[in-house]
Amino acid sequence: ALRGAEVLVMCLPTSAEDADIAEQLAPHLSAGACIVSCTSGSGPRGAAAGSLTCMLGSDDDAAAERVLPVVSSFSQKVVRCGPVGSGHAVKAVNNALNVTHLLLGAEGLLALQQFGVDPEVALSAINTSSGRSLQTEVRLPEEVLSRRFGYGFKLPLMAKDCRIAAGVLKELPGASLLPAALDMVQRACAEESQDADYTRVVCHLERKA
Repeated sequence: ALRGAEVLVMCLPTSAEDADIAEQLAPHLSAGACIVSCTSGSGPRGAAAGSLTCMLGSDDDAAAERVLPVVSSFSQKVVRCGPVGSGHAVKAVNNALNVTHLLLGAEGLLALQQFGVDPEVALSAINTSSGRSLQTEVRLPEEVLSRRFGYGFKLPLMAKDCRIAAGVLKELPGASLLPAALDMVQRACAEESQDADYTRVVCHLERKA
């Protein structure tokens, strides 16, 4: 057991971990000890730019307030998401949405290409219209159309985060859209090398086109 009335355990992973880990640790804490879980969701470029968003989970309001100055020292924004583990759950779903948006954008461009529309021309219209997103404005033109595939976040790590998100989605029995996309990420990961950038997930769609 972890002992000490003033003990504070902080989980500060660099990527989403299992949202249940902190809950699993809780029974091993002595009275007065607590866990504050924290993770970030702005990617390697956000870390380099000092613009991280950190997602905090805690069952103890006083403990959460106590760690805020520490977390704020390396993040631009801190969001208290809920109980212990909730920050990790939000991070996992955030990454699931990230890669799902990328797949959706890539699939749309592949379809338009078959229709005779150049992908860059399509993006020039989409990116000043209601369907735009970070993926259409930045990831697709900078990493995919350029064939650079060098954002800096590995596909196996994204696949791991998607597995965690899939666990979170089990809380919603009727979920179907995200689970289908997350399954595609796993298949794409199996086709690529361990060093592949996550933006190479679109190559799975390209091979099927």
